[in-house]
Amino acid sequence: MPRTDFSTWQRETLERFAREVADENLQLRADVRTALDGYRAEVREQLTEKKNEEN
Repeated sequence: MPRTDFSTWQRETLERFAREVADENLQLRADVRTALDGYRAEVREQLTEKKNEEN
């Protein structure tokens, strides 16, 4: 994968790109958090069901 030479970018373009990447990163982090919370809830539910079956 070729590397980008950011030193050739105009400052305004670089600032816009940095803001867009930061915004996308925040959205990805939120998506991962939502997925992780859902996964944990599912595992918790399965463990609770298993424990109830054993009693």
